[in-house]
Amino acid sequence: MKSVRLRSWAKINLGLKIAGLRPDGFHELRTVFQTIALYDDIDIALAAGSGIRLDCAPARETPRRAALAHVFGSLPQAWLQVPSGDSNLVWKAAALAIEHFRLRGQVRITLRKRIPTQSGLGGGSGNAAVVLHWLASQARRRPSPAQLWTLGTQLGSDVAPFLIGGTALGLGRGDECYALPDLPAWPCVLVRPRLGVETAGAFRRWDELHPSVAAGAIPGLTSSPGLATIYSFCSSDIQALPASRLGRDRDPELPGSKVRAGIENDFEEVVFPLSPDFARIKRTLLRAGAFWASLSGSGAALYGLFAEPAQAHAAAEKLGGRDVAWLTRLAPRRLARPAGPR
Repeated sequence: MKSVRLRSWAKINLGLKIAGLRPDGFHELRTVFQTIALYDDIDIALAAGSGIRLDCAPARETPRRAALAHVFGSLPQAWLQVPSGDSNLVWKAAALAIEHFRLRGQVRITLRKRIPTQSGLGGGSGNAAVVLHWLASQARRRPSPAQLWTLGTQLGSDVAPFLIGGTALGLGRGDECYALPDLPAWPCVLVRPRLGVETAGAFRRWDELHPSVAAGAIPGLTSSPGLATIYSFCSSDIQALPASRLGRDRDPELPGSKVRAGIENDFEEVVFPLSPDFARIKRTLLRAGAFWASLSGSGAALYGLFAEPAQAHAAAEKLGGRDVAWLTRLAPRRLARPAGPR
């Protein structure tokens, strides 16, 4: 079979609340996932033979692709290096698909990386979601969406939102997801300092700072009025953004209005002390005109959302002189949800 090329998109987090430690050892989260137009290429095929063959390498940019996520600054190739063996989530996704879908032949995958590692952008999780989804389409009896979702959650907490794409509410470990209306395709400046952040270490530091919260009861979603519900969380997160306000079509200041409080990322408390670069980058994004700037996931990448493309371009160019910056945009569900070959 001839290989097909698929896109695997990155994500940012529009707010991230750590609600406590779950009985299963994972953390209870409240977040809104948002796909952005920075992506890896995945060439995949079912060929003669058996097993899995995975090749990984940095992608070669072209002008057309660079228009979706133009890079400013010198991008270290080490940020795009991932293992090609069974420790890679792509390999694990393929192995899971072979077992559950009873696929015949060898799964051949070539992964071309653009999404940097240790950045909180979900590169590996998105890769796994795309591979799992495509291999499911090759099964003699295609799995139901619920079955595919269950397999995705076995691979990792961040895999599920990539099966939805666009804007999605994330609860539980992040793997309980609900599609939300797409936000506008705002310009997005993504910035990665030289320091990477390991997710497990970030969680450990947060637990050390909040021992009572980590050991306490997890807030319910539909219980007493004093606790966070799905509706109040969505209200504090999504409605804080300019385009979601009531009367947005009549407000002459939009979309440049300031963002209200409510979509902060709890990881900033433990990640920002690791290096002054984090606070500097966030401050620079806001001063450059971003109507919101935050850490994505556990970092190390930060992002700024802009109303004006010219402001976003100027900010990316300025930050790319010292760090690495990408000029991109938010990617809607119709673009970022896993689909057939492109």
